[in-house]
Amino acid sequence: MTTEAGSAGLRDVTRFRQRIPRPTLRYPLTWPHRAIVERARRAAASDWSVRPLNPTSHPDASVLLALRDDPRAGVEVLVTRRSSSLRHHAGEIAFPGGARQPGEDAVTAAVREAHEERGLDPEAGRVLGSLGITSVRARGISVEALVGTVSREVSVQPDQSEVEAVAWVPLVELVHPERTWSELWFDVRGGWATMWFFDLGEDVLWGASARMLARLLVS
Repeated sequence: MTTEAGSAGLRDVTRFRQRIPRPTLRYPLTWPHRAIVERARRAAASDWSVRPLNPTSHPDASVLLALRDDPRAGVEVLVTRRSSSLRHHAGEIAFPGGARQPGEDAVTAAVREAHEERGLDPEAGRVLGSLGITSVRARGISVEALVGTVSREVSVQPDQSEVEAVAWVPLVELVHPERTWSELWFDVRGGWATMWFFDLGEDVLWGASARMLARLLVS
């Protein structure tokens, strides 16, 4: 058994459905802050700060953090479990989105993918803005995270060849101290980096998708 440096206080990530390749050097961090928890409890879907859309932005791919207001649960975000048969990121928890096609901008690509894979009606919501571009080192691509709102009544009909499950998860549950945490990891290729984790029961949202959600929460 390998002993991880700084293992005191680290949470067990082997219990999740997703396989998380942990580095030897990892340390627990304190997150989320109390202000983030309170904001998630009180904010509406349209309250989150985002950057204006940049029509000249052409990342390799884009994803959509779709938010909706629920009168009981508060703001919810749509998450999906990718099919275990996919070539890349099989079985991972992610947001709707995918690679840009020739001639598409980031918004068009994310909205198209959300419709094709998750069945989200393009006319049922609007894109508020961007959280910026995230680098996915495992694949060497750039991904722009967009934030949008949809009506509570909108239905989701996922393409089962690409999506195994979908769920609307309340932000206030995601930021509960027992369900979310962060760690400091060391990678020989990129040095030290902060990693976020959001506990969804048998599943966990981590990696690039978790960085995007964390960026929304602290924006």
